[in-house]
Amino acid sequence: FGGRVVCWGSDSHGQASPPDGHFVQVSAGQFHSCGVQVDETVKCWGAPGLGASPPGLFLQVSSGSRHSCGILKDGTVRCWGKNTDGQSDAPVGKYVQVSSGKDHSCALRDNGLVACWGGNSHGHSNAPQDVQFKQVSASFWHHSCGIDMQGDMHCWGANHLGQAPPFEAGPFDQVS
Repeated sequence: FGGRVVCWGSDSHGQASPPDGHFVQVSAGQFHSCGVQVDETVKCWGAPGLGASPPGLFLQVSSGSRHSCGILKDGTVRCWGKNTDGQSDAPVGKYVQVSSGKDHSCALRDNGLVACWGGNSHGHSNAPQDVQFKQVSASFWHHSCGIDMQGDMHCWGANHLGQAPPFEAGPFDQVS
């Protein structure tokens, strides 16, 4: 299975001009986009340096503001692009899902715990370590959220606009 990617919106860096090919998953970032092709390679497009396609076979990819990360077939994380805050320095381990944000990234370990790395000026890389999650999302601002195994949402980091309330809400199936 797979299909063509169609994008719309701002194309100031070519981020909305996908290449030909068939993709099984796609992620749109701020200045670039990436997708996993049917042959399990990643193809990126957009701003120079950010639209570079990494080597390897991937299960999933996530495009952030100026970096991207993906889950390789062996369960490890590979990141590329800007690394001004350590957002591309993925920790060692086995993962099942990754999310790239503005200056940080978060990934779901195979044991349900979340690891975040990179910028942490507002605590957005301080994921709860006493909660098992089934999905995580790093934002383009300074917060992150995840859905725990019971379907409750947990958010951490900046909360000046109410984006990371200090309570659990749910049940939810997915957060993006």
